[in-house]
Amino acid sequence: MMKQNDAQKKTITLEDLQPGDEAIISGYSEEIADELRLLEMGLIIGSAVRMIRRAPLGDPLQIRIRGFDLSLRRNVARGILATPTPLK
Repeated sequence: MMKQNDAQKKTITLEDLQPGDEAIISGYSEEIADELRLLEMGLIIGSAVRMIRRAPLGDPLQIRIRGFDLSLRRNVARGILATPTPLK
């Protein structure tokens, strides 16, 4: 059985989030080519992010971060690492 602390330490990608899920950005995979661009869009390590929805065919994803909504391609979301936050 997984403890709540173990679940919080698990690293996922933003692509793994389901609508309504929340997570904290914990880093970027080595596959991300333009980390500076992500930082400029507000995708900063330590920022809380919430998955809002996926487009009907799964791409792009809509997330809410730092008070605004942002659409990301799945391949970009796949390169952003996050730690899930417990559901309320």
